[in-house]
Amino acid sequence: MDTTKDITIRGFENGDASNVSQLIIDNLMLVNSRDYGEEAARQLARFYSPQLLLEYAQDGYMYVAVEHSMIIGTAALDQDRVRNVFVRIGHHQQGIGKILMQHIEDIARQQGKVRLGLRASVSAVVFYQKLGYAIMEEIEERIGDAVIKVVEMAKTLPVISFHESSR
Repeated sequence: MDTTKDITIRGFENGDASNVSQLIIDNLMLVNSRDYGEEAARQLARFYSPQLLLEYAQDGYMYVAVEHSMIIGTAALDQDRVRNVFVRIGHHQQGIGKILMQHIEDIARQQGKVRLGLRASVSAVVFYQKLGYAIMEEIEERIGDAVIKVVEMAKTLPVISFHESSR
């Protein structure tokens, strides 16, 4: 577990499913809908029900950021892909996403990964660029009747020597 400023990063637990589902859906409807439109955001939200998150958590490494027993963020690592990075509305711009991404990258390095990829919403591209991810291509995906633009990004993970990791 990582702890920074009263924020703990821990593995996703089955009891987290409803809270994480609502956190993601809130982001889709209030933030991502600006990029995709409300109908596309509604279509995407169907993929984040508590039941589907429980199934997804079995296939990968899913984490939550917790502050004072409240889940304030989530992120997942699926082989060499970062997925489902979301921070609770009202907690954006506070470094929580960065903490989650650092945790994901640390796990990936421990697993021997040297490169990570992700698909970013248009509004998240600058966030990922600040973390060292480069734009690979822009992609249009069909979600129900809507077409959304996502940005494929990748990062080569820096090798951290023993001395750096023990600071």
